[in-house]
Amino acid sequence: MLVGSALLRELAASGPVQANSLEPTQNSEILHASEAAFWASLLEQMAALMQTIPDIDGTEIIIETTGNQFGDEFHQLWRRAQAGENEFIPIFLPWSIDPTYRTGLPNVFTLTAEEKQICRAA
Repeated sequence: MLVGSALLRELAASGPVQANSLEPTQNSEILHASEAAFWASLLEQMAALMQTIPDIDGTEIIIETTGNQFGDEFHQLWRRAQAGENEFIPIFLPWSIDPTYRTGLPNVFTLTAEEKQICRAA
């Protein structure tokens, strides 16, 4: 059985998932929805996929993505999680926490006056 994002790619690749197209015996313990903000009909597909995860201890649903558009389905889902209006726990991980996305400064680097002012304000 495929799990995680491989399961989602398999289901999403065949087009939109209909709520009645998944048999009750097709259950998983973990759902990892990768780049969900870019899915067509996100809420419809999530409704179908979430039926494959039983609501019991030890199961987990992870929806992760980079942002796409203010006010889109994922943004609305995120805002509801922030407000405590759904069962999701919002966790924001900015790109800057990954040290592989950083580089050292050149030896001849100097801040401009504007950059120095920004640093003092922070």
